[in-house]
Amino acid sequence: KPVLMSEWHSANNDDLDPEDVEVVEQSRAICTALNGGINGYLWFEANHPGNGFAGLIHLPWWDTDGPNLMKTYHSWRQWLSLTPQGANRIRARTENLPITIEGSVAFHSSGLTNAVLHLVKSGTNLDTMALRVAGKLIKRVEQWRTSATLGYTKVLDATYAAGTNQFVTPLAGNQLSSYRLHFAADPLLGTNGPLAFWR
Repeated sequence: KPVLMSEWHSANNDDLDPEDVEVVEQSRAICTALNGGINGYLWFEANHPGNGFAGLIHLPWWDTDGPNLMKTYHSWRQWLSLTPQGANRIRARTENLPITIEGSVAFHSSGLTNAVLHLVKSGTNLDTMALRVAGKLIKRVEQWRTSATLGYTKVLDATYAAGTNQFVTPLAGNQLSSYRLHFAADPLLGTNGPLAFWR
């Protein structure tokens, strides 16, 4: 299978950016690569040129308390844990989203029972997003977040007994939010797969 390997890090005047900004930059790069057609992503990062490491785990030589798991560690874990193995990307359309949406990518599971959306948002504004899958009823929504205050934390698990065709959620800035949508029935796949909408 094709393999993409890239050395990439975010740097700002040879100092680490705030951790939530690094989450946005890391996840934006992953979204760009996945939407560009790759089917694998390898994280490789050498020392940061400034204040120690900018990798997933921070271990300053002078720190006797052990390694620190960076926010990028938690967001990378969020990507790996929630993207279904053998998943297919969903053809997606966004409408009327704030410009602070830095990237998004969605998948449906090989069993066609659920879909996962990873969404990256920068800035500090609180916006509202509506999410739906065309022609399908959503029975359950789970959401995980990595942000300035959270690291791969489940923040929502909502069930809709009768099903809903739209899920509305607040969306704060500088975060990676991942949503798992469980369908009332298996999605009806067209020639290009299901169509997800969020706005």
